[in-house]
Amino acid sequence: MTLLALAIAPGLVICFYIFYKDMYNREPKLNLLVSFILGALMIIPAALIEQGVMPYFDNSISSTAAFAYIGVAFTEELCKFIVLRFYSYPKKSFDEPLDGIVYGILVSMGFATLENISYVYQHGFGTAILRMFLSVPAHATFGVLMGYYVGLAKFNPQKSFALMFTGLFLATFFH
Repeated sequence: MTLLALAIAPGLVICFYIFYKDMYNREPKLNLLVSFILGALMIIPAALIEQGVMPYFDNSISSTAAFAYIGVAFTEELCKFIVLRFYSYPKKSFDEPLDGIVYGILVSMGFATLENISYVYQHGFGTAILRMFLSVPAHATFGVLMGYYVGLAKFNPQKSFALMFTGLFLATFFH
């Protein structure tokens, strides 16, 4: 039970922090909850894609780097982007650029929380502590990067594609 609490706590703390910082024009709780859950569910296609492309990479340094960016970072960020773009973005409540960051973080925290549970149960207490301070906040940061540009894209239709691509690219690069 302690491992589960350690795995879930970082993502939930970040979600609550963001929810309470968005004090002027709060998003509906149901939309935020669904964004979180969809983000968590996106771990399934991400894992399947990562496992599917893994045989195409070997153990060389260049191949490992390529797998880290293409097989892992791009795959995970694309899965989160899909939720952000096709669930959160069209919502009526997505009515200001900051909402991209709020939804981006919630989607990312759903993903990171389920991923964290998996890693913590596989590798134990030490992993829970490390991921609490490294991986989960990193996913939140990637959500901020992506969400910022998706928020800008919503209110700048002429540059929408370029802004969304920039958000996905930056999240992938820093992942």
